[in-house]
Amino acid sequence: MRRLLMFGLLTVAFAIGTILVGWTAVPVLAALLSLGMRRMEAPRYAAIGAACAWALLLLRVTAFPTASRLLQVLHELFRVPGLLIAALAVVFAGALAWSAARLVAGLVPMRGRD
Repeated sequence: MRRLLMFGLLTVAFAIGTILVGWTAVPVLAALLSLGMRRMEAPRYAAIGAACAWALLLLRVTAFPTASRLLQVLHELFRVPGLLIAALAVVFAGALAWSAARLVAGLVPMRGRD
């Protein structure tokens, strides 16, 4: 239950940070998470939280008619399905959060597993 609450809070934090600041909030929040947790699990938590946040943000955008047009334009531009590009954005958010948290974990002494 504690981990589920942690993922929920991280997802909300990454979503709000992305809305207010943009994608640059993802590595900053992930680094702060890693500094605060000081556990080797921090990069995993950050990656999952950021990916879930961006997936939810993309789902929110699909409520607008312009989103389907955007996916169609992306499909025509890159010659891959628009949904694949949206999925890559989610993967990018997770990878960005993981790498920032992992970098901090490598620089700052961390504790082992719970």
